[in-house]
This record gives sequence, C-alpha cells and structure tokens, in this order.
Amino acid sequence: MTRILLPCFALLAACSDNTYDQGATSYDDTDSSSYDTATKPEGDTDTDTDTDTDTDTDTDTDTDTDTDTDADTDLCTHPYEPLEVSGWTKSYNVTYDGSSGSETLSGVGTSSFDGQDAYKYVNQLSMNDGSVNYTGSVYTKCDTDDNAFYMLGWYEAYSDASTAGSSYTLEAHDDPPRQYLPDPAIMGGNVSWNYSYTLIVENNDSHQPVTMEMDVDGQYYEAVSGGFENISTAAGNYNAYALTNSYDIEFDGIDMGTGSVYGAFTRSGTLTQYYAEGIGLVKEEHTYTTEDEGKSAVTHEVIKELSSVSGL
Repeated sequence: MTRILLPCFALLAACSDNTYDQGATSYDDTDSSSYDTATKPEGDTDTDTDTDTDTDTDTDTDTDTDTDTDADTDLCTHPYEPLEVSGWTKSYNVTYDGSSGSETLSGVGTSSFDGQDAYKYVNQLSMNDGSVNYTGSVYTKCDTDDNAFYMLGWYEAYSDASTAGSSYTLEAHDDPPRQYLPDPAIMGGNVSWNYSYTLIVENNDSHQPVTMEMDVDGQYYEAVSGGFENISTAAGNYNAYALTNSYDIEFDGIDMGTGSVYGAFTRSGTLTQYYAEGIGLVKEEHTYTTEDEGKSAVTHEVIKELSSVSGL
C-alpha cells in the first residue's frame, strides 16, 4: 500500500522503463511467499524472556505463536491504516493507461524487516492483457515516536510481457524509511512534509543480479482543504482522508564497465490517495512522466479503486 511505483520494473530486467513504486500501493506480483520467508525472518520472533514474576503454578503450555500486536513490538497503530489486523482482504479495480486489471491485498499482521518490527501485507496484481503480473510482500511500520506510518521496503516476483515475458524477483528498501501517513491527531490540519531518500532496488536474477540506487525527493500535502473528502468506490461511499504525494525520481544508470552507462531515467509524478477509517486505502489516482535517456518522455495514468473488503 505504499510504494513509489517505480517507473517500470522492466528496468531491472531490461535496464530501462519501470511501472510502479511511489505511493501506498504498487504493481508487482507473483507470490513472493516462496522467497521472502526464506530471505527475511517472518513473524514475531518474541525474543522477550517473559520476565513476569507471577507465582502461579500454571505450566504455561502455550506455544507462543504470538500473532498479537502487544507490547512485544515497537509499533503503534493508526485508525486509517489498520495493518496490525491479520486475515483481512481488500480487492481493487485497476486501470493502467486504459487497460484494466485487479489487485488483491491480504493482511498478515506483525512481522520483521531489516531487523526491525514491521507490519506486512501480501499483494497480487494481474492486468487483464497480461502486460504486468506480480505477487509480493510489503513491509511498513507505525513509529511510536510520531504515530506516523512509514514505508520500509518490499519483495516482488514479477513478470512483464513488454520485455519478452521476462520474470524476475525484486527487493527494495527505502533508506531512510519514507513517511506516507501523518499522526492521526493532526490529520485535516493542513498537514504537509517533505522527504528525501535513496530507493535501493535489487534484481535477484541469478544470471544477471544488479543493484540500483535511485534518488527520490518529494512532498506530501493534503489534497483538499480540511483534509477529508467524500468519495464513491465500487465498495461503497467513504469520507476519506485525501493525501497527495508529488515526487521526482532520478536514476543515473548502470555502469556497464565499458565506459558506457545504461538505463538512466528521470520520473516525475503526482499520486493522490484516499484513506478511510478502519479500512485504509480505498482509492488512488496516479499520473507520472518517465523519460529514459535518449528517448522522448512518456506519461502514464493509473487509477485504483476498492471493489470489496473483508476482515476489517
């Protein structure tokens, strides 16, 4: 639900063009459960030693599966991003440059990412024309210092028909984590903030692994006066918090070791997202322009709208 919809993940396979990763959702799917659990520790590892001094004689036979979000974690909760809840499902209708598709998000609850407590959800996207398909896992956190939500990173297994059906896995980190929602206590108060970070994306293709670092700068601001707007979706009507993210991404390209650089691009976009209390993201509108080195700029439009929700 919050990525920077990178210009076009084909860049990582063909070193050029990208499609999704700026905002609170993304488009890159093919079931990352098979690889992300092997690379990152899953779930609440519960390293606390249970120092409670109760003297009762219960033998405490619970196996500490710990799916709760109690004080074991350094995470807060947020009424407009209820990621502490597990077992929920949200489905969206997606339109990308006029082509239609669907995306499904599934809540996992607490997990870990890069050695820190995190919330995790799984996403699956499929465009009806087969142009883009992916499955992955997204990791975020609600920081107890400021009660704001931050994007930490994500894993994706991805296929793209535009690059001869190439398939590959991606791992991304926002360094430092990017704030994408403010403290609920100040929502609606003409809130805005600037950000700057390095988006580190690794293509874990066994034949040609590559790591790319992209400079990202932008600003979040409330899309309407008062912050809230009544909107309609296929799943219902909501008084939603409307937040716009205006951003720029620059990638200097990959040094091919031959004196040439390949895959450089710039990208500028505006992403407006709508969050409903108790549900999270219910709609987003994203327009961005990508210019690959030596090519003309191309503008894309993505619209995403909640079609159903369960478990929240």
